[in-house]
Amino acid sequence: MRTAFVRVAIAGGIALGVGVLRPLAANSEIVYTYADYALSFHEAGRAAHMQISAAEYARWTNAAPTLSDRTTLTHRVYAHLQDSFDFIFVVNDEEETFTGIFGRNYGVRNSVTGIGRALFDNTATYGSSGNLQSLIHLTERGGLVNGPSLH
Repeated sequence: MRTAFVRVAIAGGIALGVGVLRPLAANSEIVYTYADYALSFHEAGRAAHMQISAAEYARWTNAAPTLSDRTTLTHRVYAHLQDSFDFIFVVNDEEETFTGIFGRNYGVRNSVTGIGRALFDNTATYGSSGNLQSLIHLTERGGLVNGPSLH
């Protein structure tokens, strides 16, 4: 099982490693810049940082990204990465939020029977060819190492 980490932020030079926040050195990242976003990858390929517009980021920080926001973000990621991830984590570049929501799981695909949930597959909508199971949104940086992702 592989997981892609994408940190959504307006500014900053910090990306997510495996459970650890750390600054990226200027020579250790690959950066792609477009009109409406910039995406940088740590050279090891285990962490990414996406800069988006203030308006788009406001929806993520209010814990209310639309389906369009979520699918736009995943399509941007899949433009650069193979579809080899079960989960994509989006972590806001915020120390603390006051939305009352610390994390949210957006189910993309369920192929497991007998758990009381219907089978569904929305992977194509998210740009996945069938591997992505969930998009997990954490509203604070600490949510990955101290919070909802541990449940």
